[in-house]
Amino acid sequence: MRSKKKRRLTVTQKRTSPAAKVAEVITKKYKSRYLKSPSKGQRVRRALYDVKTKKRPTPKERSEVVDSLRDVSSVTVRKHFLLENCVIKGYHKFQIRPPDTDPHTMLPVDREYTNTHDPNACLIWIPPLDTFSREIHETVTDAKRGLLLQDVAGLPIGHIPLGLSSSFRKILDEKGDIFAEATGDPTPSFPPWPAPTDCGGGTVIPCNYHIYHIHKDFVMNLLRQALINMPEGEFIRLQLV
Repeated sequence: MRSKKKRRLTVTQKRTSPAAKVAEVITKKYKSRYLKSPSKGQRVRRALYDVKTKKRPTPKERSEVVDSLRDVSSVTVRKHFLLENCVIKGYHKFQIRPPDTDPHTMLPVDREYTNTHDPNACLIWIPPLDTFSREIHETVTDAKRGLLLQDVAGLPIGHIPLGLSSSFRKILDEKGDIFAEATGDPTPSFPPWPAPTDCGGGTVIPCNYHIYHIHKDFVMNLLRQALINMPEGEFIRLQLV
């Protein structure tokens, strides 16, 4: 009987811990709008099946659709751009660490439509739980707060720097994809970024940003101009991978 009481008490404590409350608040505020793009196979199935009429195409129509998708995929090869020596802002507010995996987890960047301070604001998200192997669902992401991967998957962990928000927003609007790769632990904001006690400072997570888009000149011009306008721009390295 004593062991049962102890188990119940432990569960109650875990549910009402400060860390669990923080995760619950963030879950309610930010419903993950990040959805994976349909795979090529899914696009083929959707193109070959008319949901309204429930009619399957003839063999000829099927071959035409598959050929058109093959032609498009062969022409539109996406370029990979890398921004090094960057940070994820706002850890002191979100207090959620990204999972420490090998290789590093790619954290999707998406638009934040409800931000009243910056209309171009973008959030960095931890991918949904079903994108991770079941073996690591109970991996501890924050020992101090007692958070597991299954507690924080699908939640935002911070914002992109203000100086990059406008260019990132345009890239996303033009069907590009952006991911953050955490390269260090949360730390007080450091030079060239604002001091921890200054506006825009606080606690940050060192990272690299990976950008994918089909138009090289469009992305390079946007990012180069953004870096020129940023006080920290000269310390950020931009390259085409």
